[in-house]
Amino acid sequence: MFHDARRLPPGARLDADICVVGAGAAGIALTRALRRSGLRICVLESGGLAVDQASQALAEGEIGAMPYPPLQRGRLRCFGGTTGHWAGWCRPPRHRNFLARRWVPHSGWPFELDALEPYLRQAHEICGLGPYDYRPAAWATPPSREPLPLARSSLETAVTQFSLPVRFGEAYRAELEGAHEVGVWLHATVLDFELDPRGRRVLRAIAAATDGTRFTVRARIYVLATGGIENARLLLVASASRPGALGNRYDLVGRFFMDHLKVEVGRFQPVDGELPLGFYQRHVVRGTPIKGHLCFAEEVLERERLLECYFELEPSEDGHRGLGRSVWALASGQPLTRRPPVSWVVMLRVDPAPNPASRVVLGEQRDALGLPRPRVELRYGEHERRAVARGVRLLAHELGRRGLGRLQLGPGASGMWPPPAGTAVITGYHHMGTTRMHADPRQGVVDPTGCVHGMRNLYIAGSSIFPGYEGYPTLLIVALALRLGAHLRSRLA
Repeated sequence: MFHDARRLPPGARLDADICVVGAGAAGIALTRALRRSGLRICVLESGGLAVDQASQALAEGEIGAMPYPPLQRGRLRCFGGTTGHWAGWCRPPRHRNFLARRWVPHSGWPFELDALEPYLRQAHEICGLGPYDYRPAAWATPPSREPLPLARSSLETAVTQFSLPVRFGEAYRAELEGAHEVGVWLHATVLDFELDPRGRRVLRAIAAATDGTRFTVRARIYVLATGGIENARLLLVASASRPGALGNRYDLVGRFFMDHLKVEVGRFQPVDGELPLGFYQRHVVRGTPIKGHLCFAEEVLERERLLECYFELEPSEDGHRGLGRSVWALASGQPLTRRPPVSWVVMLRVDPAPNPASRVVLGEQRDALGLPRPRVELRYGEHERRAVARGVRLLAHELGRRGLGRLQLGPGASGMWPPPAGTAVITGYHHMGTTRMHADPRQGVVDPTGCVHGMRNLYIAGSSIFPGYEGYPTLLIVALALRLGAHLRSRLA
């Protein structure tokens, strides 16, 4: 059932077995996973059924360190959360990206990807995707839509599927509205937690309606599912007067903030104007929208000590004119066609390295409910710079070596951040890593189940628990929420 917290009397108390804070992809997926378990579930959503000005203003924040888009632009405070403007990109992570890389400090997950595989398959259906198959050959439609022949190459083709996309707030509203064991409270923002004397257990969540009316929620289990920025902000606010509490004993809450770096690095001009590159454009195969990307084989990443790089190709009729220093690698010696072929914009997306200096902290400004606004201090380092600068040159060499064409490097190929003026940059609004998962409380905020270290009944769901970044986060967010749901059902059975 749905309720409006603005209609609660001051000092009201809600009771439940599980209190889920946030109704975005993680919160809705978790709540659906807990249905029919015999548990009473209270969901607190800061916004309403649609975006409104008062609720959305609570998403504002400050920007420090490197340039970054306004925080309210990338986050929606409403039922369904940021899936309300999600673009639908999905690809499950690779096994290699769950493992620690020797050259990347703080990398690796506390479990292997196989443990998450069943939940990824369920998440695939929830996100409205096609078959759970990411082999490029499975999506080839000859002759114009098939992967490049890259056998015995340093390059590989990866496949991304697209959801329509599914708007969780619309797709799953009726189900939760009719669930008698679920109470969804709209316009309800958590402000703080009351803890037991030892600081090990949450006794009550202190919340407020958008109009400022205070109320509390008492539950056996609390789950924060408010996103990569808000999860950290709420823990920082709640621990401000309790040093070392709420997972912050080792000053890790808010650290390791990540978002992907995606920058235009140049233009690719094929030697053969008929070179089939349609597989690398968004297209539909048997009812499923997909797109191919180029990436490096594992041995290249190992040898070059690189972060994961993905290259996107977009056609551009005029891209062959005046685009900086050229890298020529036409090893085949084939002449260019008389008719200038279409050139392709090359965008390079780097999965960032975990960096404790990149973080979310509490800012100086306060929102309408009196909470300090978050301040994002995003920092990229040498790992990201080198992945761009070295990665694009390795791509240029391999494309030329195989006689496919030439790559003209643009200003963004320098790896500088922010990139030189005039360079196309796209931000994913993928806020991750600020309450990272690790078995050791000295290296993470939550344990491998998602429970906050040192707490008995406080869990976190969503991208803030990612210890590293790979692919697109929504599918992984949903899968981890389903995994947490199974854990909580077992614990409270």
